[in-house]
Amino acid sequence: NNAAPTCYYEAASQHLGGHQYMHNPDNFGYFQFAARGESKCRNVQWLARFVLAQIYQAEVQYLTSTGFGDGAYTPSLSKLLSPGVCTIANACNATALALAASHVD
Repeated sequence: NNAAPTCYYEAASQHLGGHQYMHNPDNFGYFQFAARGESKCRNVQWLARFVLAQIYQAEVQYLTSTGFGDGAYTPSLSKLLSPGVCTIANACNATALALAASHVD
């Protein structure tokens, strides 16, 4: 029924964090309806995907920033943690990336 009233959502006018793009499901958590005492549904891949997303966002910022990568990626996590590279403004969580880096041999 196309005559039914609808609510239109304009992503461009909403604050969605570092990226102004609503179709980015890897940046959002999952919601589970469960009875009290029921075990939680957890995705073992979530942590790895989250950390890789932080590295990706930092690499994009590093690559495109004058004075950092100047058109080149870096294999160095410490360079990605430099001020101005991994920031909330570019959808990178420096605290999470630093924590992940502390677990690398």
